Amino acid sequence: MNRLLPYALTRTAPPMALKAQAFTPPTVAGPAREFSVEDAELRIGQFRISVNGTSETPPKSAAASTGALVWFSLPNRGRYVLSLAPHPDLGFTKTGEVRGGVVTFSLGGETIKLECPNAIAPGDSAYNLYVLHDPLWEPTAQAQRSDVQYGSVDIGELTKLMRN
Repeated sequence: MNRLLPYALTRTAPPMALKAQAFTPPTVAGPAREFSVEDAELRIGQFRISVNGTSETPPKSAAASTGALVWFSLPNRGRYVLSLAPHPDLGFTKTGEVRGGVVTFSLGGETIKLECPNAIAPGDSAYNLYVLHDPLWEPTAQAQRSDVQYGSVDIGELTKLMRN
């Protein structure tokens, strides 16, 4: 092991020649553009959540949700859609921050803290958090209404839902 590089990789087996594999790389049509904050993805999964310091029952699923807009719902409190981009036209408000694996925001006199074992946003910085709260939202399945739910939604889909 190389003592100058404490994070050097070690191999447990001799390297093998790479075989040429047939694959089709994904492609994207259209002109190239600059990367923007709307392209950055949030990732939530295996989280614990508290409201005003009181822990909520964690979600039953261990799967992660990733996207520019991720959401979670709390029983009797509705759905919270999280974004790193402002989206004022949809009603998002700057109400909190993302720091590593922790989201904290305050709305309607309540402080909500969501903690994940991994980073929620890319990079090593703290970011402003924009939240859209829909207090009347609830899962369509009666059996899910007493549990924390979460997922992701795309901006186009959210815009359509807001119009209905």
